[in-house]
Amino acid sequence: MRLQELAMIDGGYWAQTGSLGVGEATWRINMERVATALRSPWHTLGASYTLESGAHLSPPPPACSLRITARVRLASLVTSCPGPLSVVYDQGVSETSEKTHTNNWAVLVDTSRFWFNYRHVANVLSMYRSVKRLGIPDSQIILMVADDMACNPRNPRPATVFNNAHQHINVYGEDVEVDYRGYEVTVENFVRLLTGRLAPSTPRSKRLLTDDGSNILIYMTGHGGDGFLKFQDSEEITNVELADAFEQMWQKKRYNEILFIIDTCQAASMYEHFYSPNILAIASSLVGEDSLSHHVDPAIGVYIIDRFTYYALEFLERVTPDSKKTLAQFVCST
Repeated sequence: MRLQELAMIDGGYWAQTGSLGVGEATWRINMERVATALRSPWHTLGASYTLESGAHLSPPPPACSLRITARVRLASLVTSCPGPLSVVYDQGVSETSEKTHTNNWAVLVDTSRFWFNYRHVANVLSMYRSVKRLGIPDSQIILMVADDMACNPRNPRPATVFNNAHQHINVYGEDVEVDYRGYEVTVENFVRLLTGRLAPSTPRSKRLLTDDGSNILIYMTGHGGDGFLKFQDSEEITNVELADAFEQMWQKKRYNEILFIIDTCQAASMYEHFYSPNILAIASSLVGEDSLSHHVDPAIGVYIIDRFTYYALEFLERVTPDSKKTLAQFVCST
């Protein structure tokens, strides 16, 4: 991807504040123009535009803006809006992707064990509840939960998991269908799920039966570091392994577009090596930054949700299946 192709959105130009070349360039754009341009939350961001030499925004952008840091084959957007920080990666969504979209899937993964990681289970179950409410059926959701907090002996409210301080919503509920649980949640099983390299005896509920018309939400939460995400506190998936898995999916025509959301420390490092097309990634933290929890429930005795996911859910709770909400609005809300 050439820097010159990053450019104009709905008549508003990126204002150059850095040097243009093989190194790094930084641009800013008015948030209202972004919201106007990104009418679809999945496909418009990757379109190709033209940058006119010397173009600048007038008047200067407001405090609530997007900053895009561009490198060869890499673009990452950072919200400078008040509140938690989000990072967005766009690997050139093709102009034909909207035309070929036929179905939606979700892969939701909690990689953490142990009671003090209660919030990670609440994170993934909260996302599960939201995507089901917005129309993706259980048959097209793969839910991976590394530990069963609902039945943990320390849980003062057995068979429940809450994500809010007043325990209004039990996100575990009566209709949760966990496809991979406990020690089934491994790096190997996750990669096999994505790439379709499963044993013939694997049941349908444990298969990602996508095709080249599938838009897939992949959400991951747990503990991570620079270039890795822990599974079960005993093994790790690296950003290279994840990038290669996505490339295998693309080569095998297993997706149309991927929306990758990750809530972990140094989350942005997990997409540094992505090289496949039609991927949009949102991370809760930059390289070198922690992803913070949001609040403790005194009755439960632990943090019950992470900050990024909390604000993401706050936005999603206002979305309906026929909503006109945009990706720009989602990013600024988190």
